[in-house]
Amino acid sequence: MESWKDKLEEKSPLSSRLSKSYSEEDVGETEVLASPHFILMKIKNTFYNSTLDSERSFLSNTYRKLRTILKLRNYIGFRLKRYNIIFLKNLRAAGDSIQLTINKNFGGFTGDSFSLIDKETCNFFMVCRNPYTKLLSNYYHYLETSSSKMYKIKDNNISFEEFIKTQCHLDDEERNDHTKLQYRFLKYNPSIIRFENLKEDWKEFCMKNFGKHFPLEHKHKSKKFLDDKSLWTEELIDLVYKSYKIDFDNFGYNKMEISKNETQ
Repeated sequence: MESWKDKLEEKSPLSSRLSKSYSEEDVGETEVLASPHFILMKIKNTFYNSTLDSERSFLSNTYRKLRTILKLRNYIGFRLKRYNIIFLKNLRAAGDSIQLTINKNFGGFTGDSFSLIDKETCNFFMVCRNPYTKLLSNYYHYLETSSSKMYKIKDNNISFEEFIKTQCHLDDEERNDHTKLQYRFLKYNPSIIRFENLKEDWKEFCMKNFGKHFPLEHKHKSKKFLDDKSLWTEELIDLVYKSYKIDFDNFGYNKMEISKNETQ
């Protein structure tokens, strides 16, 4: 029976890069905590680095099909084996930037099952983000990627108000990992890096745990318009605060206040 790599070899000129990505020589000091996601992550990273439309189309379709077949959610994080530290990846909160930084400085990724990790002996860390700017970032992600199914939306072009109301009216189990409550990570008692103070907090974390600062590799630079409050109404502010109150309370964020000038 042909392996998935053999099939890639037949269909796409990018097989040499994928084969290199999966070679045993690429195993480093960092583990993806869910081995099937190792495959998906490599396909996704190759997709981002590709400049050929044909390659990107093929990789995109392959990625979607594999996710459907394996019925996988987003991987939970990465373990730095030497330090026994696990990064809990909170999506839309500098997750890709820290992932890239870890990969660059600690070697390639190997797979493991999160359920098999002895969590009692591990130290965890995560990045938290203000629920308001996190949801706004998700809205622009939805617009840029037309990810209607991901966000449980029927239309690919809904307003910000409709988007927020949809996410807030979903039970947390129904939400995708981008918009779920961040509170779910706290059961691991992680060290907290605040997105709003990312550079300083990350530097402090590095010095404390590694004895050296590793500058962040920025995958998606935050857009200035994410600080724009003009899209927010009192109704939406209240709705988000009530729906994500457990995050506001546990991560120390305040309910948004806006002036009349900011809504015009």
